[in-house]
Amino acid sequence: MRILTKIKLINWHFFTNETIPIEGDTLITGDNGAGKSTLIDALQVVIIANLKRVRFNSSAMEDRTTRDVRSYLRGKTGTEGKSGYLRNEDFSSYIVLEITNTTENKPYLIGVVFDYFNATGAEEHVFFRIDAEPLHDDLFFKAPQELRNRGEFFNYLKARGLEYRQYRNDIDRYIYDLRQLFGGAKASFFSLFTKGISFTPITNLRSFVYDYILEEHILDVETMREYFEKFCQVELMIAETKKEIADLEKIESQYQDVEKLQETLIINDYMVRRGACESKVQELQLKETAQKETQQKQQELSEWVEAAEGQKQKFEVTIEELAAAMGENAAKQQGENLKRQLEHLREKLDQLKDLEKNLVHQFKAESKEVEGFREVLQLLEAPLELTRPLLEANEGWSRAAASSGENFPADPAALAEAWSKAMH
Repeated sequence: MRILTKIKLINWHFFTNETIPIEGDTLITGDNGAGKSTLIDALQVVIIANLKRVRFNSSAMEDRTTRDVRSYLRGKTGTEGKSGYLRNEDFSSYIVLEITNTTENKPYLIGVVFDYFNATGAEEHVFFRIDAEPLHDDLFFKAPQELRNRGEFFNYLKARGLEYRQYRNDIDRYIYDLRQLFGGAKASFFSLFTKGISFTPITNLRSFVYDYILEEHILDVETMREYFEKFCQVELMIAETKKEIADLEKIESQYQDVEKLQETLIINDYMVRRGACESKVQELQLKETAQKETQQKQQELSEWVEAAEGQKQKFEVTIEELAAAMGENAAKQQGENLKRQLEHLREKLDQLKDLEKNLVHQFKAESKEVEGFREVLQLLEAPLELTRPLLEANEGWSRAAASSGENFPADPAALAEAWSKAMH
């Protein structure tokens, strides 16, 4: 539900800055001049929007009224010929209504802001809507007693980041949004609202109903005749439609019989197919059993092959171990033979070393004997042919004795033969 909860009037006739709370059903009462019409006309301005359609001061007893938007804005006082104005300078005015959606507990503001220019007597206004914002003075006053003009007002809303919309020369869109805000109100609501606010004494009930309650409609006989003819045509169409419905019901009954036959055929076909399917299932189960037996035998064969393969691998390892053992045995026997041969050669080498020592010792002894014999020959002044072979032989054997046999004469037989010839 949408309800009116507050009314804000700033510089509207006698109201300089007034916030009027509304709770539930509200009765507006007061003496003449208390401001009842001023308040009602403010509601008209915001809700009707089109100022040309607003009936200002429609509750007055007089048939004609001199009130208009400018007189409300400037605050006209007094009577005709002796009137004055409360505001004689440039100023701004506001009329704002707070509408609350009780389901969501969410406030909406709708209203209009005026700028009046005293030098030209002109006014400019813009209707607006603000969503999810309660009514408070900070929206309109930038400081105490310092009212925002139209441009400053919308700049403030933008700076605050409020969700709002201004309707510049777009009354149709404003009225459409009001209808949605009022819960989908009909278009006739706005014309009936203007008629319904009058509270002048009702002296002619018929005139009051026609003037303020009912909307004007011109009676058109030709149109009524066309409506009657269309009504007759509709009655004929209804009769034909009833006949068509009866025919369709008969067709539907026959169709239901056909459906039952089709259902029986479907069941029979299902039973046949099910029997064939069950037969196939049994055949498949037998094949699956045979397949399982084959797979089991295959598994047993695979296990036997794996076991034989394991035995084969063990035999191959045993053969390799035997071959390695045989190889190690042959190598061991050959090593022992080599050791024996080495030991024999070492024994023979020791024997040769002992023989070498004996020969060296013998060389030294014979060399001393040859040296002594050479000295004897020198004393005897023996011929050179005799002493030369002896000297050569003595030098060769002395070197061999001194080097432990390493400088053994290259041709000992020649030395011995030369010495033998010298002695003969």
